[in-house]
Amino acid sequence: MIAIKNIQQNYGKEIALLLLCCRVYLKTEKPDVLETFIAQNTPDWDIVYELAKIHRIRPLVYETMALADNIHAPLKDQLKRFYLDHSLHAFRCQQKASLMISLMQQHDIPVQLYKGIHLSQSLYDHLSIREFGDMDFIVRKEDIPRLVTVLKENGYTMEGEALFIDSEKDYLAHQKDVICYDKTPEGRFLYEFHYSPVGSYLAMDISFEDILPPYWKVGEDFSSGDYLPLITINHGVVDLYPSLRCMTDMAMLIQKCAQDHHHRVEQKLGGYYALNAYLVKQLFNIENKDAPASHRRIISLGEKITHRLLKKKVAQRVPTSTILKVAFVLRNGISEKLKLSRAIVKYIFTPNYNDAPKTTFKYKWMYNFARPLRLLQHIKRYI
Repeated sequence: MIAIKNIQQNYGKEIALLLLCCRVYLKTEKPDVLETFIAQNTPDWDIVYELAKIHRIRPLVYETMALADNIHAPLKDQLKRFYLDHSLHAFRCQQKASLMISLMQQHDIPVQLYKGIHLSQSLYDHLSIREFGDMDFIVRKEDIPRLVTVLKENGYTMEGEALFIDSEKDYLAHQKDVICYDKTPEGRFLYEFHYSPVGSYLAMDISFEDILPPYWKVGEDFSSGDYLPLITINHGVVDLYPSLRCMTDMAMLIQKCAQDHHHRVEQKLGGYYALNAYLVKQLFNIENKDAPASHRRIISLGEKITHRLLKKKVAQRVPTSTILKVAFVLRNGISEKLKLSRAIVKYIFTPNYNDAPKTTFKYKWMYNFARPLRLLQHIKRYI
C-alpha cells in the first residue's frame, strides 16, 4: 500500500485526503486517522471538492467526513447539497428505470438493470452513496431493432440514430449499446441498452451470458458477487480505471467476492484481474488472494495507472489509444495480438459514433468519404 505521507508529498494533500476517505469507507483505515490528518494539514478545500467531483466520489466523501469535527464548514455544506441533489436524482432514476422495464415488458423485450442504480443497491446497500448519472440495462442483441422501434414510438431520442438507420448491420456488429434520452421537467435522463460488454475493436468475443452465472438469461437478476467480471470489463477493459469511484467499486467487489460465488472467465480476463488486485492493494491495502500473481508487466502497468489516478486534475476519459495499448500488452500469444490488431483496423474503417453522433455524416456517401479521413486522423496522432 502507498503511504498517505508519500501521496501527500508526491501528489498533494488534497488527493491524499480523498484517498484516506476512501480507505476509511472501505474500513482499511480508522476514522480517527482521517481526523488527525485534517488537524495536521490545511488542504485547499476548493481543490478537495473539485477532485472529489472529478473522481465521482462526492457522496462517499460526505458520508465519510460528515461526522468529522474539523472539516471545513463550507465544504461540508457543499458536499451535503450535492448529496441531497444526487439522492433525488437517484430516486428519479429508479422510478424512470421501473417505467422503462414495464414498457419493455409490454413488448416482450426482456431487459435487466445493472451498474448505476443496481450496483448502488446490491454492493453499497444504499441508493445514494455511489455517484452515477445514467441508467444501464442488459438486452439481447436480437431484440435491438424492436427496442429501437419501441423507444422511438414512445418519444425517446436515440443517439446515433442516423448511423443505425443507414447501416443497422454495421451498427450491431461494431457498437455495444443503444443510447437514448428523454427530456422531462425534472431534467434529462439517459438510458444505455447494452447488448455486448465490449465493442468489436477490442476483439474479445465475449457475451453477457459468458461472464454471468451459467444458465443466466437476460431479465433475471444476479448478485454483487457476479459483478466481478462485469465491472472488470467495464472499469478495466473498456475504460481502464478512470477514477477513484471505479476503484472503490473494484475494492468492494473484491471484498465481497471473498465470500460470494462468482463466475470469472479467467482465460480472457486474467491479466485484468491481476491489475485489479495490484491497484486495490496499492490504493486501499485490500488483498485479493484469488488473483493471479503480479509479474513485472502487471506491476509496470499498475504503477502507471496509479500515477495517472493520483495526479488526475480533469474529468475526462482515458484515451482510446492507451486502452488499446494495455489490451495489446495483456493479450496472450501472437495470434491474440494479431486478432486485436485486425479488429482495430476494421473498426477504424467502419462508421461509428466518433463520426456520426448527430447529423454531421447523415448520408452513406459521407460515411464512405470519412473513412480515409478518419484513418489519417488516427495516424496523425502517432506522428
